[in-house]
Amino acid sequence: MKLPKIVAAVWEPSSSLDQLNVSHVTVAFLLNCDLISLQGYIKQLKRWKKKVFVDLDLVQGLSGEEYSVRYVSLCGIDGIITIKPRVVDIARKLGVTTVMRSFLLDSTSISRLEDTLKNTRPDFLEILPGCAFCKGVRVIDRITNGFRPKLIGAGLIDTKEEALAILNMGAVAISTSNPELWRINHEIS
Repeated sequence: MKLPKIVAAVWEPSSSLDQLNVSHVTVAFLLNCDLISLQGYIKQLKRWKKKVFVDLDLVQGLSGEEYSVRYVSLCGIDGIITIKPRVVDIARKLGVTTVMRSFLLDSTSISRLEDTLKNTRPDFLEILPGCAFCKGVRVIDRITNGFRPKLIGAGLIDTKEEALAILNMGAVAISTSNPELWRINHEIS
């Protein structure tokens, strides 16, 4: 699956879906919602012709197990997001596109990423925060023997210039909750 340069990271679906509808963004990452509202949000986004990825770790009422992946698949999602390698493995076995989130905060988190990528093969790796993207690329290039997931930069990316810099470092996309950046997707694609 190919992602556009800007992906909408939606933290508060009830208040930001209207902004997403009028933006040029074609992919939404639903990051925070509850099990009861989830299906309605997915249906609305699909009516607007948006691709939808759901962060299984942040849906209240879902666990990170096989049935959660199956449930969101039945709801019509295009992919899942998680920090859990086991969930990535489950989703891949079920044919669901995967985004693994990795928070690069210190040397311990970098070591964990190394271990994770040796055993897990997500379709996309989302590196947070965006200011750590350069370090993340160097680590990934050092540890991946022929396998390199597509990279997404996310977190603390506030300007078009920051987004372009991360894209120029090798990101296939930027995930952002900033509606101003959603509006410029067509300018940088």
